[in-house]
Amino acid sequence: MREPRKKVHPRRRAGVIALGLSLFAASVAVAVAAGGFAGAQAATAGEPRAAGVTVLMGGDFVNTGTESRNISRCVIGDVLVGRQHAGDENGPTFHRCASVRPSDPRTHEIAQRPEVVKSEWITESSGVRFTCPTDTVLFQRMHVNDENGQTQYRCRSFDLVSLEGGSTMRVVTSDPVWSSSIKESAGTAFSCPRGQAMTGRFHTGDENGSTEYQCSSVGVSG
Repeated sequence: MREPRKKVHPRRRAGVIALGLSLFAASVAVAVAAGGFAGAQAATAGEPRAAGVTVLMGGDFVNTGTESRNISRCVIGDVLVGRQHAGDENGPTFHRCASVRPSDPRTHEIAQRPEVVKSEWITESSGVRFTCPTDTVLFQRMHVNDENGQTQYRCRSFDLVSLEGGSTMRVVTSDPVWSSSIKESAGTAFSCPRGQAMTGRFHTGDENGSTEYQCSSVGVSG
């Protein structure tokens, strides 16, 4: 003979059902949150990184000899970012170079363009404000004799090349800024800010005259 079923008070039954639904909803919420977070991580990891370039600061200033017979030249792939001179034309001149590198070397590389832009020979003391052509940067300066001697500048340009497909983007310069005036003979070591390269120079007078440098940011087009 079956025992009679025990009656459950309606309020108690409603409480049990509510508790069960709450636990089920909580477990679903945790699972959804975990799945959503994992999905967000996967999407972020799969997104391509923005292509870009950076200018890595070089080492110490390099002594390139007396100013009266001077060639300040950076190696292939490098650009001028700093200069220093002390005394007259018989004093030493130093220069500093830096490398142009891709922001992500796993996906891109830097290719130096073969063209070299040479300035005319400029009388050093004449006060000519030289700047490289658009989207090129200084990599060499030559000077002979004293302040009435001749100076020549050389500029180069670069491309950012994709390692997947070989597409290229032009490395460009922007936001050029001239430095404050520096007494040429004072031995002041000038360097462009990080991420910038030298794109111009100005000098007037003899070794006690004023020198200024132009620095520009380096990036990619598009």
